[in-house]
Amino acid sequence: MQTNAPARQEVRAAIERGLAFLQRAQNSNGWWSTPDQPAVTALVLTAMNLEPTRRFQGSRTSEMNRGFDYLLSCVTLEMLEWRMP
Repeated sequence: MQTNAPARQEVRAAIERGLAFLQRAQNSNGWWSTPDQPAVTALVLTAMNLEPTRRFQGSRTSEMNRGFDYLLSCVTLEMLEWRMP
């Protein structure tokens, strides 16, 4: 039985290409996509944190730091005071 499943090396290479693209595609202000969509930045940071080798969990890249700084800049007082009913 023959499968078309990618080899582990191919998957790893695809992940590396994706991470490299994300690092290049970040705006200098720290966001990905547009500044009025912070959720996209949160998704990118989640992808980086959960990449298979977990290499970013011990040492954040400058891109990640800018992304987290951007997300923190989006937090408003209303968000901090919000409570579920």
